[in-house]
Amino acid sequence: MDRAQLEAVGLLLAKRHVVAVDDRPEHSLLDYAERPRAGDWSLRSALVRLAQPEPHRAAEVLTLVRRLDAALGSFTRSLERRFVTCDRELGESPGIDAAAPYPDIRTADLARVVRAQPDGLAVVVDSYGSVWELDADERAALPLLAVALDLDELADELARWAERGSNEPPITSVDTTRARVGSRLDDLDVPVEEAPPGRGRR
Repeated sequence: MDRAQLEAVGLLLAKRHVVAVDDRPEHSLLDYAERPRAGDWSLRSALVRLAQPEPHRAAEVLTLVRRLDAALGSFTRSLERRFVTCDRELGESPGIDAAAPYPDIRTADLARVVRAQPDGLAVVVDSYGSVWELDADERAALPLLAVALDLDELADELARWAERGSNEPPITSVDTTRARVGSRLDDLDVPVEEAPPGRGRR
């Protein structure tokens, strides 16, 4: 996508986000780990289910969730100041109307564009900012929210698996997501959670 196209995407999203909607934190990308999905399974509860056949994999994903949540925590208040109509199916070239509309923080849509076009972050944000200026916390959180989208998608898949009651979890998706998320968090210099010293250690 060239610069003109990226600028057009930023402007389109800004115009779509002009109208604020009622806060619905339970629908927000920020709540990716707790939001109920298929069969009322959340990411955290599905990871408990995954831990039965795959304890090591479940623990590694949960560590990434905690790591990301710790990084996002300081930005939450700023991010939740404005809820708008977002699009769960937002692609690289969004249409005028949202394909799958729902209420969320405005940076959720921008994170979807950033994930699809990581090199276009500055252009999209500047274009969006010509209509609605993002504050420093929103700008800083965007790369982290793009990472949250990966875990959000894994959560949907794990919830569907848990609802089916299958003994064959989506191992490939789990491994692919944890590798990608871990790498991105490293690139963003997000600290690794340090476990407390074990009892009895001398």
